[in-house]
Amino acid sequence: MDEDSLFGTLSGGGLTALDMLARVTRDKYRAEIPTRTRRDGSPAIHAHAASFEGAKTAIREGDFGTLAELVQTARHANWYAPDRAWCLLDEAVKADSPDMVQWLLGKGADPNFLFIGDRPYDRSAGLLQGMYFSPFASAIRGQNTQIVRAMLAHGADLSLPVMFSAPDDCLSCLDFAQGFGMLPCIEAFLLD
Repeated sequence: MDEDSLFGTLSGGGLTALDMLARVTRDKYRAEIPTRTRRDGSPAIHAHAASFEGAKTAIREGDFGTLAELVQTARHANWYAPDRAWCLLDEAVKADSPDMVQWLLGKGADPNFLFIGDRPYDRSAGLLQGMYFSPFASAIRGQNTQIVRAMLAHGADLSLPVMFSAPDDCLSCLDFAQGFGMLPCIEAFLLD
């Protein structure tokens, strides 16, 4: 099932409800979004643009040598693009490369890295109304069972929000998985 059939298409402009909510979320909460912090409490930082772009290119080209030169720590493995809900693990999911995903996860990339709008989001601050993005949700949407299983093995959280409207109206990665037909893969992993 694709995004349009899952959420419906808005009339005029062909934007999906998901696209519209993402835009509203990005604009409305830009100033209110708590900054994501590293485990030691210090602010997370995005990569130097050249390093991030170089790592993205290496992922797209399947160049493990260059990627290993650029991504040497868990902090590097969690680099993200400033002003865009995109991290290296998202790039590996987009490239549909289970090997790259596994390599990044092995380096410490977080499958639960959460963005709201276009900024990293610290879930400990609670949920805000809006659209959330994560590498795990991207993997579910991409429907590559190897990638989804690798992320689950590295602690991907099925309760991670995808869309939050109210406490009793939250679309989670589990709901997303059901909509994209990925539940059999997840159930098989959990029963292993």
